[in-house]
Amino acid sequence: MSQITINTINGTPPYSIYVCSTFLLNCTLVLSGVTSLPVTFESPSAFTNSPSVVVKVVDSQSCEYNQNYSCLSQTPTPSFTVTPTYTPSNTSTPPVTPSNTQTSYTPTPTPTNTATQTPSTTPPSTPNILSGLSTVLLVIEPVSAATSIGNYMQSQGVNFFGFSNGVAPSTNQVDFENEMNVYLNYSGWSSGELPNFRSLQYPAVPFPSGNDNFGNQLTSYNFLTTLISASTISGDAWYTFFIGSAYTNGVYQKSIGVSTNSPNIFNQVNTNPTFNQIDFTYKASNYYYTGIRLYTSFPSPEFLLSNTQNIYFKGSVIGV
Repeated sequence: MSQITINTINGTPPYSIYVCSTFLLNCTLVLSGVTSLPVTFESPSAFTNSPSVVVKVVDSQSCEYNQNYSCLSQTPTPSFTVTPTYTPSNTSTPPVTPSNTQTSYTPTPTPTNTATQTPSTTPPSTPNILSGLSTVLLVIEPVSAATSIGNYMQSQGVNFFGFSNGVAPSTNQVDFENEMNVYLNYSGWSSGELPNFRSLQYPAVPFPSGNDNFGNQLTSYNFLTTLISASTISGDAWYTFFIGSAYTNGVYQKSIGVSTNSPNIFNQVNTNPTFNQIDFTYKASNYYYTGIRLYTSFPSPEFLLSNTQNIYFKGSVIGV
């Protein structure tokens, strides 16, 4: 094992010191109650073969300080100053802690039966809106894939590293579009490394009547009940929706119903308005799909789910 020495910390003692994997997904507490420096400790055995680790220090004010250290196995006694790390850059290792400037957002799910939505605008001229299902996608990102997705995203020069790495997409239109295209075009979605994209189905007419296959009422411009059968996905995963604006009648999917108990009683989760109003063009192979919008609860964890039992989703409310 290698020794690590910390000479100075810009914080208020006492400190708790951790050694973590690159994306801070696995951390081991090595020292607590540290009041004086320098301090030297052994790198945990779990990181013996790691080319790099992150040293995380939490001070008495709950401020967190992170520093990446590379080539751990080549230098037996590294010594460095730990300084705060908050904002990612193209040349840094993507952190899991969101920026301090992250837009605050807290959805408020409440159990309720899916409500009927009555659109107030004129329906599209095309009666069948089931065509082009590649523009209405459910994307499932397992937390276990955080490292591979993060490495790929960083290699493409973007500052969004996937939802499992805890850093939000940009709100700048150009950067957001680039990040979403890089993310959706990752080869792992089709290679079998990650779950394949799932298409969401919509009523075939703008003003439907009747129920879907789960007995839920069809509602205009809201996708039908979608089932993820128990144990389809291993471990926790982020469930994210990419929907073309034509499918929501030009407005937004303001809320989505989710249930892990019943296909007929849903918690209504408001989608994050920071992202759901940014249109982008998705360039897939030789096709361009315009007017795509991202719908997520991120950073709030309503759509970070375990698949130990059935998961049901259903479009709930559209609007502005």
